[in-house]
Amino acid sequence: MSVDPAVARRIAQTAAPLSPAARADFLDEACADDLALRAVVESLLPEPPTGLAEDPTRTVVLPPTNTGAEALASFQGAERFRHQRLLGEGGHGRVDSWFDRALRRSVAVKAAKERSTADAELLQQEAQLLAYLDHPGVVPIYDLIDGADGLVCVMKQLSGETLEARIARHREAGTPMPISEVLRIVTRVAETIGNAHDKGVAHLDLKPANILLERFGRVSVIDWGIAVFFEADPYARHLAALGEPTTTDVRTTSTSSGTPAYMPPEQFLQNQRLGPPADIYALGVVLFEALAGQRPFADQRTHLAIAMAKNRGAPPLRPLRSDAPEKLATLCARMLAPQPEDRPPSMEAVLAELAELTAFAAGSHTLTFEAGDVLMEQGTQGDTAYQVLRGAFDVIVRGPGGDQQVARLGPGEIVGELALLSDEPRSAHVVAAGPAAVRPIDWADVEEALSKTNPVIGQLLRNLAAKLLQANRQLQDRG
Repeated sequence: MSVDPAVARRIAQTAAPLSPAARADFLDEACADDLALRAVVESLLPEPPTGLAEDPTRTVVLPPTNTGAEALASFQGAERFRHQRLLGEGGHGRVDSWFDRALRRSVAVKAAKERSTADAELLQQEAQLLAYLDHPGVVPIYDLIDGADGLVCVMKQLSGETLEARIARHREAGTPMPISEVLRIVTRVAETIGNAHDKGVAHLDLKPANILLERFGRVSVIDWGIAVFFEADPYARHLAALGEPTTTDVRTTSTSSGTPAYMPPEQFLQNQRLGPPADIYALGVVLFEALAGQRPFADQRTHLAIAMAKNRGAPPLRPLRSDAPEKLATLCARMLAPQPEDRPPSMEAVLAELAELTAFAAGSHTLTFEAGDVLMEQGTQGDTAYQVLRGAFDVIVRGPGGDQQVARLGPGEIVGELALLSDEPRSAHVVAAGPAAVRPIDWADVEEALSKTNPVIGQLLRNLAAKLLQANRQLQDRG
């Protein structure tokens, strides 16, 4: 039986940073009695590292054998694009910024580091997977160009701050991330991963470094390089609906590749079928770290120690974050359960609990924001208005001509009031101009206030609200 090069390479990725003794033990377990597989894996391995400590927060990859300059040089020869700068490098590829002269925008171009069939296949599979996922939380793919000197993937160039950097900034300042901000970010990630799960795809490397926080509240999940199809049928149906033949070149094999600090116990084992429970666990680690400012197993320094600690269960959250609601701490603990069957059954179930927690926060807490934090996102649904208690918020409308600031709201002013009367999407972004706080207002708050006033005045205000809603709908129908 032939050896799958992608499987061999992923086993080699995990073995590469291990000491000679640990590497031998790992290969005995990972390859079992498959001598052909072991031979291929060993041919990919560099010399064992000496004197280097394991880093459980780093995705395990093989060192490159060259820079993949041939593919980039070929791409640079195209008159349409001009090279700008290197954006980053990983074990499999490098990403550069290029200027697209035709559309007058910067794009990100990813090229395989090695001119090997295996690396080209991995790059093609990742690009096709991202195109298939088609979600606001996933980087859009513009093109896949197969030139004479190699394959390159052209995609949107993202900008922003990783969640890893955001957590570090709060940790250095000695101030925890606001619970409302953590809930918003984790909810966006859960929506993106939930979409992937619905399409049969598991990410398998969720961590703060792979969560990008962009302007106006957009949250993107990046680096899908080791993602797999845990269920191939949705992709087959997608292709069939487009009149394409069902493909057999999708990656369905899971290995122990990943980032040890965020991997569930089952991901440390070879030949395990991984899927949504693995991503739910990783998101639980992210949630814990964002709230507590540290990972749940931060005191464990080696891969083996982390794996053993995770099998014993995660430490409680509330001793590290006393203001975390009990329901939030319980959800986090369930997501970090050692056994997959003890975790929430799906990312959809996680989202339902996050929605309850967000509603609870809106009804019982003052919400605090830092400069650039998003209170409302244009185009999203909402049923809550907000009164500014301190600081200021900028109201920004996004359109074909770009972003336009239309107002700045200060203490006492209310924003989002149409959400109390209509189910229409938010019409603008509202972003904190600096440190600020708001009080949420829902329809129950309005009814309670009206019940305490003169009944005639209360009914008058209700009638005015109904007419305003009707006028707003008529205006939208004309537009």
